[in-house]
Amino acid sequence: MKQGLTVLCACIRKKRILYCGHRHNNILNQPGAMSKELFGYLRNGEQGFLLSNGKFASRHQALIIAIKVNQVDKDKLTAKRSGLFSEDLY
Repeated sequence: MKQGLTVLCACIRKKRILYCGHRHNNILNQPGAMSKELFGYLRNGEQGFLLSNGKFASRHQALIIAIKVNQVDKDKLTAKRSGLFSEDLY
């Protein structure tokens, strides 16, 4: 992992295209996603996070990075957490 790598924002990956927003629900509620077809398309995408290097990270990968660089207070995380939630960052 590169030094300085951080979690930037929520991201949904679908067919190698990244859709980003403050939180995952913000992505789904963007004006372009209001059609039933696009909403359903994005809702079935992989939820994760955009990193400072421009790459996608799964919720699990993002949690490891966020803990390592002190973006989250690991004492406030619930036990047996499988991944990062956007609420953990803000």
